[in-house]
Amino acid sequence: MDSPANESTDHGDQNHRHGQSPDTTTTDLPPPPIRDDSDQSDPPPICGPLEKDEPPPQLDHTTPATTMTIMTHSRPPGAPKDRTTFLVSHFDGANENSLRWIRLPTGHQLVFLVRRPLILVAACQRTDPCESQLRSQLAALHSYILSLLTQAQLSGLFARRPNLDLRPILGPAHTQIGAVCDRFDSDLRYLFGCVESVRVPAAVRRKFGDALKAGATTSSSSTASPATGGLLYGMIIYHGHLITLIRPKSHSLHPSDLLNVFTMVASHREFRVMPGTEHWVPMCLPKFNDQGFLYAHVTYVTSELGVVLMTGEVGAFAEMHEAKERVHEYMLKNGLILESKHLESPLDAGSPLIQEPHLKHFVYKSKAHVQFLQIGSTGGDYHTAPSADLIQTKYARLSAALHDRETPLKLLWCEGDQDGHSYMGWNSGGCEVYAIWDAAVPRATATRNANAIVKWVKANEEDLFILESPTL
Repeated sequence: MDSPANESTDHGDQNHRHGQSPDTTTTDLPPPPIRDDSDQSDPPPICGPLEKDEPPPQLDHTTPATTMTIMTHSRPPGAPKDRTTFLVSHFDGANENSLRWIRLPTGHQLVFLVRRPLILVAACQRTDPCESQLRSQLAALHSYILSLLTQAQLSGLFARRPNLDLRPILGPAHTQIGAVCDRFDSDLRYLFGCVESVRVPAAVRRKFGDALKAGATTSSSSTASPATGGLLYGMIIYHGHLITLIRPKSHSLHPSDLLNVFTMVASHREFRVMPGTEHWVPMCLPKFNDQGFLYAHVTYVTSELGVVLMTGEVGAFAEMHEAKERVHEYMLKNGLILESKHLESPLDAGSPLIQEPHLKHFVYKSKAHVQFLQIGSTGGDYHTAPSADLIQTKYARLSAALHDRETPLKLLWCEGDQDGHSYMGWNSGGCEVYAIWDAAVPRATATRNANAIVKWVKANEEDLFILESPTL
């Protein structure tokens, strides 16, 4: 393994931020064309081609690592609002890259992201999170805004009224945007830019995929193009996470689009409290096509098991209803609804976490599949709300160091912080490993645990990740 750069890293604690947002009007646009992902510079989408089977990487505890002393920072009062207003006005007619971030004498950090016609600003009171992470969060926020309003709608609205306030247009959806901002401090999907799939035996996952294939078997939907109202994408979700999906050949769903679908479903509690009811929701998937809407047919079979079918035709509700009925019938006949009740218990009985009492939590990120898994301690404080913030803060520090633009590290070992923990980030080959231990754990033990995690994931990959998905 390559030696990491010899660098000292100084981070503070992560803090709260606000996003200002735009709106949701549902002007019907022509059905969006299928857009090939191959010309995009974004990370490869979910269920991409598999890499060659290679032996898992090995970490040596003698490998040089940057040791970081955790610094705490004060929380100064908020910066005056008029400063932000002045800085944003600077963008009028300016180059989009003319101003990326500012650190104020008060300790505040302001980060800007220009996505015409919008300018998004993140403000935090400390040096954590770093500028790159805040920009990623602003990009996720912009993506969610585009799921409510297409780029064409936004451009048209601001062309007619340059000083338009989008909040009244958004209406109730404005609170959803605030909820997305709140999740940035605790939802690891935004930090890692990946999907967290449900851990389920591979044979059961294939059966759920067969259920989606059953929904697309009629001559009308199996051969139809998006313009004729055929099934374009379908997914089965459990507890807001993906079990499997069906997609067109050569086209995948980008993780950010999937996150927007999950957020849309999670923001409508009525979807889950009344299983069996059908809902028809227009939404844009910006990475697929930011100029038009798709239409999502959402039904929950149980309070946690949901089916989402997406089409490019606004008048295809009846066809999606029939497809949902075929999916439901297949799940009933093959016992999948009963099987879903066993998904409550994570498939982690054989994981290294159970065998190592000092290991509190770990994340394994698969770069090839753009998915990650996390497994936490069965006791202690890691089931309370603040624990998610704590985990997020530590992993954000590690991720920032591993992906630093100037001197990215391969390994970062942080020993004994003020919370009584030690933690490690390791970027190797096709994976990244992040883990938290008790403060007193020796680095040699932590290294052994990290190697065991990689070995265990490789041995159980089919059950942990969606390695392939059925196609239309």
